[in-house]
Amino acid sequence: QMRDSSHREETRWIMELLLMLYSPSAIVKERSKVKANINVERPTTPYEKLIVQTADFVTHNPDYCKIIELCIDSTINGEKGTIIDTKEKELIEEAFNYTDKNQYDEAIKVCENILKTNSKFYQAFGVMGESYRLSGQYEKAIQHYKKAIKINPKSEVAYWSWGACLRDQERFEQAIGKFKKAIKINPKSGEAYWSWGACLRDQKRYKEAIGKFKKSIKLDPKSYPAHGALGDCYRDLGQYDEAEINYKKAINLNPKSGEAYWSWGACLRDQKQYEEAIGKFKKAIKINPKSYSAHGALGDCCRGLGQYDEAEIYYKKAIELNPNYHDAYAAWGDCLRLQERYEEAIGKLKKAIKLNPNYYHAFAAWGYCLQLQEQYEEAIGKFKKAIKINPKSDEAYWNWGDCLLGQGNYEEAIHLFEKYFPESKDNDVICSYGRSLMGIERYDKALEQFELIIKSEPEYKKLYLYYGQLMEKMNNNEFALTAYLKHINSDYIMPSADFDFQKTYSELITPLIKKLKPNNYIKHFYVSKKERKFSESQLSIFLILLDQYDTVSEHFKEIISKHRGKSIKEKDDFSLLIFTLKLSVWHKLYKDNLHDALRLMNLYIEYIKTLEKTAQKENEVSDFFLSLFKLQNNSKIDSKNIKEALQQFENQKDIPFSNIFSKVWTCLSEPDSVEAQRFINEKAIAEVVKEIKN
Repeated sequence: QMRDSSHREETRWIMELLLMLYSPSAIVKERSKVKANINVERPTTPYEKLIVQTADFVTHNPDYCKIIELCIDSTINGEKGTIIDTKEKELIEEAFNYTDKNQYDEAIKVCENILKTNSKFYQAFGVMGESYRLSGQYEKAIQHYKKAIKINPKSEVAYWSWGACLRDQERFEQAIGKFKKAIKINPKSGEAYWSWGACLRDQKRYKEAIGKFKKSIKLDPKSYPAHGALGDCYRDLGQYDEAEINYKKAINLNPKSGEAYWSWGACLRDQKQYEEAIGKFKKAIKINPKSYSAHGALGDCCRGLGQYDEAEIYYKKAIELNPNYHDAYAAWGDCLRLQERYEEAIGKLKKAIKLNPNYYHAFAAWGYCLQLQEQYEEAIGKFKKAIKINPKSDEAYWNWGDCLLGQGNYEEAIHLFEKYFPESKDNDVICSYGRSLMGIERYDKALEQFELIIKSEPEYKKLYLYYGQLMEKMNNNEFALTAYLKHINSDYIMPSADFDFQKTYSELITPLIKKLKPNNYIKHFYVSKKERKFSESQLSIFLILLDQYDTVSEHFKEIISKHRGKSIKEKDDFSLLIFTLKLSVWHKLYKDNLHDALRLMNLYIEYIKTLEKTAQKENEVSDFFLSLFKLQNNSKIDSKNIKEALQQFENQKDIPFSNIFSKVWTCLSEPDSVEAQRFINEKAIAEVVKEIKN
C-alpha cells in the first residue's frame, strides 16, 4: 500500500517513520493544526508538507493504519498492551470534546458507558477525573486519577492531572510531588515541567519557576503554553516588557491561543491600561466564546474604569458559562463593594466561599465589607478565618490591624504590626503603623514611618491626609497645608459627583489659613535662597490661599521659567502650585467672588500659554472645565459665574478653547432648552454630560 501511494521511496520511509513515532491518529490531528496555521505570508515547511501527505495516506488506507495504531497502543512506555476498540477511541474523543465545551456531566456519562464494557480502560478514568477537577469536585477527581494509575502505573498523564488537581487546591508541595512522578516516567515531559513551574509561581518563587518554564521550552521549543507561563512569571515580577515578548511568542506559535491573549490582557490590566486590555480579552473570547475567565477579566477591566453595570454583565456571563467560577463571584462582590452595596457584596462573597470553602481572599473581602461599615468585631472574625486558611495572608493581618485602629485600640494595633510586619516595605502597612503611633502620641516615631513612604513612593495617595493631621499635631502648619492640598489633588483631580468640595475645603484648608501670616511669606521672596525656608512655588501657594496675589503675579513668570529642568521635589512644588490656582478659582466662584476668581484665572491662563504642545494645553483646559462642571453639579456654583469663566477662556489667544465646553454647560444648566436638546444629540456631548452627572 505504501509502494502504491505514488510517493518517492525516501518520502515513504519518512512517512512510515512518522506513523510509527506518533501514531496515525496523532498525525491526523497534527494535520488540522498545520492547515490552520498556513497562510499566504508564510510558506509551508517541508516537515508540514510531510505531515499533510502522511495524514492523507492515513485517510485513504484506514485498515493498514489501524494495525499500526494497535502496535503503538501495545508498546507505548513499555507497558503491557491493551487492544483499544475503535468505538472506544471514538467515545473517549467524544468525552474529550465535552470537557472542551465545559459539559462535564456529559463527559462523565460517556466515560461511564465505556467502563461498562471495558473496566480496564484507564483513559476513561482519567477523563472523568479531569471533568470532576474542572467542575471543582476535587476529591472525586483524585479518586479517579488513582483508579487510572492502578490500572496503568506508568500513566504520566494521570500523575500530571492529579498534580493539577492538587495545585487547584493550593496544595503545592503535594502537587509538585506528582509532577516529579510524571517526569520520572517521562523525563522529556515539557508539560510536567511547565506545571511544576506554575506551582512555584503560585508560591511567588519566581526565580525557580522561570527555571522550570525555560526547561519546558528547551524540551519543547514550540510549547506555546510554556511561553505564556513564562510571560505570566515576568508579569508577576512587574517586568511587563519581557512578559509581552513571551505572550507574542506564544501567539506566533499558536495564533488561536486564547490563553495567551488572556494573559496579555491581564498584563495590560495590571498596568491599568484597561482599554487596551479589553481588546485582548475580546480577542480571547472571539477564539473561545465560552472562555469564562476572559469574560470575568472583561468585568475586572470595566470595574477598573468605573463601568460597574457593564462589569456585572460580564461577571454574570462568566458564571453562566461556569457556575463553579468562584473568582467571578468574588470579583462581582468587589464591584458591589465599590458601589457601597455592602450587603449584596457579602452575598456574592458567600457564594464564592460555598464553592471554595478554603477561599481565604473571599473571607478577607467579606471582612473588609464589614470593616467599611465599622462592624469591626465581625470583620476581625472574618480576617482571622482567612488567616486560619492561609497563615501568610498579609492582607488579612493588615486589615485586622486597621480594624483595631478603627476601634481606637492603638496599643493592640501596634503590637500586631510589630509582630507580623517587623520590617515591612508595604506602604499600606507602614501607613497604618504610623497612624497607630499617632494614636498614642508617639509623633516622632509616626513621622519616621510616613517619611519612609514619602521617600519610596511620593505619589502614595492614602498618606497625605494622615501626614497633614500629624503635621497639625506637631504645629507645623505649612507642611500640614501642603499635605492636605496633595491629599485633595491626588484623590480629586477629576472630582466625583459626590465630592463635597466646600466641606473638604472648610474642614482642611480654612482653619490652617487662619493661622498663617502673609508677611512671613512675602518677605521670603526677597531674601537669598539660602535663607528661604520654602521654595518660591510653596511661598506662592501660601500667598494665593491668603488672597495675596500681587507678589505672586510679580514673580509668576519667573517661577514658570525656573521650574523646567529642576529637581523632582521642585517640580512637585510647582505642580501643586498650579493645582492650588485651580482650587482657588473654584473656591472663589463658589463664594461668588468673581473678581478674585478671574484674577487667579488669568494666572492659570498665563501658565497654559507657556506649555509647548497643543495637546498639553487642550488637556489643561479640558480638565479645568470638566472638574468645574462636576463641582458645580454638587456645590451649586452660580451659573453666571460659570459663564464668565467660559467667556474668560474663549477670549484668550493661544488657548485652544473648544465650543464643546459651552455646549456641555448649556446641556447641564438649561437641559430643557431647544439648544440643549440639539446639542445632546451629538454623541461626544452626550458622553461628556453623562460622565459629569455620574
